[in-house]
Amino acid sequence: MGGYSLHMDGSECHPAPPKDQSPCRCPAAGGQQTRTKEPPRATCGNDFPPEEAREAAFRNLYWLMKSEIPHTTNYLPLNDLVKLQVCSILKNMNRGENDKGESQRFIQVAVISMGTVVRQQILDEAIASPWYTIMVDETTDISVVNEMIVYIRFLKDGQSKTHFLSVLPLRNGKADTITTALTKHLVEECHLPLHKMCAFGSDGASVMVGANNGVAAQLRRQIPHLINNHCVAHRLARAAAQAAKGLSYLQKFKDIMGDLHRFYDKSAVRTQGLRDIQVLLQEPELKIVQAKDVRWLSHDAATSTMRKCLPSVHTSLEREAEEMNDSRAAGLSKFTQDYCFVMSLHMMCDVLPHLSDLSKAMQTRDAAYTCIKPLVRGTLAVLQGLLTTPGAHFQAAPDRVASLREQGFNIKVPTQEQVDQFTDKVGKSLLYLPQLLLIK
Repeated sequence: MGGYSLHMDGSECHPAPPKDQSPCRCPAAGGQQTRTKEPPRATCGNDFPPEEAREAAFRNLYWLMKSEIPHTTNYLPLNDLVKLQVCSILKNMNRGENDKGESQRFIQVAVISMGTVVRQQILDEAIASPWYTIMVDETTDISVVNEMIVYIRFLKDGQSKTHFLSVLPLRNGKADTITTALTKHLVEECHLPLHKMCAFGSDGASVMVGANNGVAAQLRRQIPHLINNHCVAHRLARAAAQAAKGLSYLQKFKDIMGDLHRFYDKSAVRTQGLRDIQVLLQEPELKIVQAKDVRWLSHDAATSTMRKCLPSVHTSLEREAEEMNDSRAAGLSKFTQDYCFVMSLHMMCDVLPHLSDLSKAMQTRDAAYTCIKPLVRGTLAVLQGLLTTPGAHFQAAPDRVASLREQGFNIKVPTQEQVDQFTDKVGKSLLYLPQLLLIK
C-alpha cells in the first residue's frame, strides 16, 4: 500500500501469536547443541507471518477491483483458490487473534482505503499539472437517485492522462445545482484550483451548454478562458439519428428493428426456435441485436446481424404466426418480407460502418482536435461516393430479394424502375442528410 497504514476496526492487523523461541536440539550433536529458528523464507509452505498473508489478500482484492470483477462475491472464492494451489500463504490469514481478514467488514474497509490511496495519487498528479479538463455526464443509480459522473484529464510528463474522479449526488438536474456541486467538489474536496481548468466536456444537453445559464456558461463566468466541448462522438450519433427522423420510412424501419429485438429478447422459447432454424439453414447462430441511440455503435451491429440471418428470421416469424397464431409475428413478417425493408437493410450495411469507424476514431483515448476535421471530411467523401456508386451490399439487394423469393418467402421482386424510385426517395436522402449534419 505504499507505506499507508489502516487504522479502522475492520482492517487492523492483530498481533501474531508469539513465535516458538525454544531451543532446537540437534541429534547429531548429542542433543546438546542449540540453534535459533531461521526467519521465514520465501517458500510455499506455511511459515509466512500474518502480515505477508494480509498483503497477499490485499493484492487479490486490488486485482478484483482493477479487473472490474464484483469483489463482494468473488474475494473469498479467489482466496480459496489461492489456498488450493501450491502456494499457501493465505492459510495464515486467520491464525490466532487475526480472524478478520476475510469478513465482509474487512472487504468494504479495504476497498475504501485502497480507493482513497489511489484517488489521492490521481489528485496529486492533477494538482501538479499546469492545466486540467473536466468531463461530466448525468445518470441515475438503481435507487433512481440523480447523480453526475466526473472524469478528469491532465498532463503528466508531457502525456495526457484520463481518470475517473468521482460520482456526485445531485438534488435535481438544474444547471445551478450542477454548477454548485461541481465547483464545491473540485475546490473544497479535491483542492483543485479552478483557474487551471481549461475545458469542460459534456453530452451537449441544454442544461450543460445553454448559452445564457447552462453549466458551461456559469463556469465561464468564473473561468473566462474555459473551452466548452460538446462530445463529438455524441454529436455524430445525434446527426445519424436526425437523418433517420427526416424520412418517414426509415423511422418506421428503425421502429421495426426495435420490435424485432423485443419480440425475441422477451421470450426464451422464440430465441431458441430462431437458433434451431439457423442451425437447419446453416446460417450463423446470431442473436438479434438491440439498436439504441444512446449506444452509438449498436445500429451498425443490429443491421449487420439482421442481414446475415434474414432468411432465419423470416422462417421464424412465419412459424410463430401460423403455429402460435401470433398477430405480432404476422405483422413483423409482413413488414420484413417487403423489398423496401431488404433494400433499406442492405443500404444501412453500406453506410453505418463508415459512421461507426468515425465514431470509434473520435473516441480514442488521445484523439487530437486537429485530427477530427480530416476524419469528418474523409467520411463525407465516402458518403458522397455512395451517392454516385452504391455500395456492395446495396448493389446486391435486388438479387437478395430474388433469392428470398426463390426460397418460398412471400416477397415481391422489384422492377428496375422501383429500385430507381427507392434509391431517389430513400437512398439519396439518407446519404444527403448526414452530410448536411456533419458539415454543421
